[in-house]
Amino acid sequence: MVEVNCNNFRNFVKCLEPVGDELLFQFSPNGILVKAIGQGNQMIIEVRMGMDTGFTGKIGMSLDMIEKLLPKEVPEVNIAFGKQSVITATGYKATIMGISEETCLRVPKKELVIEPGAIRVDAQQMHDRLLSLKKAFSGLAFTMTLDPEKPTMVGFSDFDSAMGSMNNSIIALTPVTGKDEQTYPYDIALPILNAIRLMSQGVDLRFMDMPMNDGCKALVIEGNAVLVNPDPDRKDTITFQYVVAPRVKE
Repeated sequence: MVEVNCNNFRNFVKCLEPVGDELLFQFSPNGILVKAIGQGNQMIIEVRMGMDTGFTGKIGMSLDMIEKLLPKEVPEVNIAFGKQSVITATGYKATIMGISEETCLRVPKKELVIEPGAIRVDAQQMHDRLLSLKKAFSGLAFTMTLDPEKPTMVGFSDFDSAMGSMNNSIIALTPVTGKDEQTYPYDIALPILNAIRLMSQGVDLRFMDMPMNDGCKALVIEGNAVLVNPDPDRKDTITFQYVVAPRVKE
């Protein structure tokens, strides 16, 4: 049984929610790793929480049940992780039943080959720009533009043939060195950014080639956060990597 900060664990769960509900949690004594493929193969996630777990093994778990059974009225609980994870606090006890691995989202079997180099941006700014585009056009996808002639900017745009178009940009905290233009779905990118924007301001954007679709690249959003913990001897950390499949060019 280990002591767990409820707010930090909820942040971990929030990072997982964009991909789906039933996931396979891989436990080691000093952390939890979740890998999954979701949203019709449009997203891959790898999220790790560094924390004491007191357990080694794999458990299928429902995020919805964790949210419902993790108490909101106390800051810290004790959890005995296992096929039946038991949560206890003063005057409180709940059991989260593990679920079959077969019902969980698929876990990637191959290591991802991601291009080197990264463009660092502010997650909140990127979220806000994309949300403004989506609200203006109620569209399905946005276009991201990189231009080394504008090394400090990452551009986003959308249009409607009957209404017009919009272009906006955010500051690149590291230089843009290559020219590219790719299109990605709002309904994948926005939930990811919403999950991480308050926890980790700076995120790195990288790319992954799509061999079956020449010229198309998946967007990789990755970063980490050190979470506040009342106990100075305990450090909870979250490391995340999300892969967003592009809209295939016609």
